[in-house]
Amino acid sequence: MPHKLSAQSAQSAKSAQSIQVMAMPASPKQSPSEAYSREAFLALMWALSYPGSGFALPTVSNNNDSDGLQSIGHALLDLETSYYTADAELERALRKTGAISWPLAAADYVFFPRLTAQDIPALEQLKVGDYTYPDNSATLIVGCAFDNNATHLSAQYTALCLNGPGIQEVQTIHVAELPDSFWALRAGLIRYPLGIDIMLVSRGWVIGLPRTTQVSLCM
Repeated sequence: MPHKLSAQSAQSAKSAQSIQVMAMPASPKQSPSEAYSREAFLALMWALSYPGSGFALPTVSNNNDSDGLQSIGHALLDLETSYYTADAELERALRKTGAISWPLAAADYVFFPRLTAQDIPALEQLKVGDYTYPDNSATLIVGCAFDNNATHLSAQYTALCLNGPGIQEVQTIHVAELPDSFWALRAGLIRYPLGIDIMLVSRGWVIGLPRTTQVSLCM
């Protein structure tokens, strides 16, 4: 869009012998699939930049956590990445990305629409990177329930206090439908810069918990 000409710039323009105007190239139009993936990727980027804050995912139904996990899969997975999920429906959806299905211990992205206490021991195998390549680690994407409105929450919700980069002072979130042992598992896997990053997904929303975020039970 052209800038408004001031009186001085207008006079300069008149005295110039020639002015070359360069048209900006038009951005290529995105397909619906590309726009969908871009919207999901931006939500994930902001979620990891501002841990504890919820960001909306592009989903078909906000009442189905599987839709949220699928949108994350389409944003993150490609021919050069790998994933793991034991959920048959989600596996069929993720396979369409062209990514490789690998065992849990080797996968870049690990998806659990629901996590039980029986799943926790297996998660100890998640790759955490090494000191040469700390980013060669797993991202765990988990379906659960969360809400930041403490006034109407039941006792099933656990209040968690977060602090670290991207958080002003302390951020409180309320999470349910995760095993109590999950947070001890996370703490045991993180030895910064080694560790895992986590995405919590609930009804079309995502909260990011990068390894730099400290998580503790609110007292």
